[in-house]
Amino acid sequence: MEDFQYPHQMGKWISNEPYYRRVWQFYRDHTLKAKIANAVKSGKITEADQAAAIKFLGGARNFNVTNYVYAQQGTRPDLANNEDYLTTEKVLGVVGMNSIPLT
Repeated sequence: MEDFQYPHQMGKWISNEPYYRRVWQFYRDHTLKAKIANAVKSGKITEADQAAAIKFLGGARNFNVTNYVYAQQGTRPDLANNEDYLTTEKVLGVVGMNSIPLT
């Protein structure tokens, strides 16, 4: 009886199924690229800022935020003065993505 849980007591479950994860990755990348493009269009950041952020996040195809997260957590202190990292931090701040707590 001790393993019994009501549905509202269950933790959130995220699928590890590969097709789901691939679609989710595509959605995240598309959303972030669209937010950055809208920031350029509205004049909040420059196209050079956009290019530097995309370069730091891994290029035009798939984004990888691992180095950004490591730098935010202090695990990669070598990136503290990296120009692309600082620009990425600025860009993510403009689009509102740097307010997410990283744990």
